Amino acid sequence: MLIHPGISFGFALVASVILTPIVKKISQKTGYVSTPQKDRWHTKTTALLGGISIYVAFVISLLLFSGLNNIALNLLVGGSIIFIIGLIDDLKRIKPKYKLLGQILAAVVLIYLGVSAGIFSNQIFNIAFSLFWLVALANAFNLLDNMDGLTAGVAAISSFALGAYAYMTAQPSLGLICLLMAGSLLGFLCYNFNPAKIFMGDSGSLFIGFMIGALSLQIVWMKPSENILLNLTPFLFAAVPLFDTTFVTVMRILHGRKISQGGKDHTSHRLTHYGLSEKSVAFILYSISMICCLGALSWFYVSTTLSYLFLVIIITLFVFITYFLVKIKVYQNKN
Repeated sequence: MLIHPGISFGFALVASVILTPIVKKISQKTGYVSTPQKDRWHTKTTALLGGISIYVAFVISLLLFSGLNNIALNLLVGGSIIFIIGLIDDLKRIKPKYKLLGQILAAVVLIYLGVSAGIFSNQIFNIAFSLFWLVALANAFNLLDNMDGLTAGVAAISSFALGAYAYMTAQPSLGLICLLMAGSLLGFLCYNFNPAKIFMGDSGSLFIGFMIGALSLQIVWMKPSENILLNLTPFLFAAVPLFDTTFVTVMRILHGRKISQGGKDHTSHRLTHYGLSEKSVAFILYSISMICCLGALSWFYVSTTLSYLFLVIIITLFVFITYFLVKIKVYQNKN
């Protein structure tokens, strides 16, 4: 029997609120901090290992409230692998190619355990798509973590949207897991919103993106659907990180820069160059994420015509945003 969702969510939130300052002190005492660098946005030394508090709060809540059914156990195994990979990178820094191999390993394990798309008639296509989606989401949320509060806030919105979708489609156990993730993220956000007292590091951002990708596969794409629009909902739930990653990648290629190098050329950075404060940028990106998520969920209740109209509006919005961001100069010289 499932515990009331509100209680579960509240527990995860409180657990994260309690754990985060503890992790912050440990991070500072052990010297695991993020120092200002030329290609990074922050300007002061900040505790780095916040992903630990998100992960531990989520796992404790999952153990207490999910009953560790097969689905929860599978998600926990895959999520733990990606968390460990991110944590190793936070502690010792591993080469990008090895980090990517680790992400692929976590995805392969999760797919082997049965968390995979079922939207194609060909199983090879399902596996390939699932592998791509898990790695893409992990890296998209990782790249979005470039300014205070962005990844935690956007991921919390995505988690709520996935949870709502799960409850709407009679998947309460998965809806509960989404709420536990959202609670863990919001508790951390209390300390990560501008001015941030702690960063989540790769252990947090990779874990978050991977879990949202895995929950998308399990909740939306596990079975084929004749409704094309509903099949698109995971893309809208993760619209902001997917857009930012695509935009930055294309812009770096066009300007002859390495895709893997850090830089102050993300969506958030360009908006601050335009003159907005970091808090304003965070709220703008939160708002865009909410619009995409609420619009996608509205497809359950409105006509097909209105659904397609909303999709066209969203696409137009991102085309306009792209045009606007391109005009903001952030590159001085080629590297």
